[in-house]
Amino acid sequence: MANIDYIEGNYTVPRGQSMSFDFWWPGGGKTNEYFDVSIAVKTGKDQDGDIVPSIQQLHLREIGREMLRIFDEKTKQTRYTLRLTIQNEEPDFDVTFIANHVRIY
Repeated sequence: MANIDYIEGNYTVPRGQSMSFDFWWPGGGKTNEYFDVSIAVKTGKDQDGDIVPSIQQLHLREIGREMLRIFDEKTKQTRYTLRLTIQNEEPDFDVTFIANHVRIY
């Protein structure tokens, strides 16, 4: 039987920009584990910092997905990292999303 672990985190992409985010499982992970991250738009803020009403559509686009193997000098561990590049297509709103991290092993 497989074990499933889940973590979530909140991240923000400024209006009209693209950003890359690195995700990994604490402890580094292994090559025989399944690890993935999905994103879900949570909220937006306008330039004055006011919350965008829920009737306003908000658009994020995943424009890049890379899997990396990195040696962490600090912990002396190999870490498997998923790098997502997210584009905020909203010219007027910073958009916050939830990243849902799942590990199956």
